[in-house]
Order: sequence, then C-alpha cells, then structure tokens
Amino acid sequence: MRVLVYTDQPGHKTTGHSHPDSVMITASAFRRRLSSHGEHVDVEMPAGPARWMAAQEHSGENTGDTETHTLLCGT
Repeated sequence: MRVLVYTDQPGHKTTGHSHPDSVMITASAFRRRLSSHGEHVDVEMPAGPARWMAAQEHSGENTGDTETHTLLCGT
C-alpha cells in the first residue's frame, strides 16, 4: 500500500502526472481545476469523505482560497 500526502496553496499549479487506482481522503475542503487531454473540469471537495478514484492522468490548479490537503492510498 502506498500513501501519498498532498498539500498545496491557493494558486498552485501542478505539471501533468498520473495516479494509479486509489482511495482519496480529503482532509480539507478545496476547489481545483483538473485538466487532461485539453479538457478541464472544476471540482469542489468537502473535508472528510473518502472516495474511489480510478487511475488517471491530469494536471491540477488550486482555484480556491484554501489549502488543498488530501491523502491518496493505492498500490
């Protein structure tokens, strides 16, 4: 099992990267724009839930006014 702890600040942008199938636990509420293959989607996540996240490739941007803090658990 691999556990990745991810945090960033408002305005931070990531470069393109990939994730294996994972469980994502949101430790803080946040807003992000995810981009993949020229498409964009804006997401808003509440603090606390755990949810399944299928393997994917994307880049991201913290578009909110709070820190992003998540844990990604996968193999």
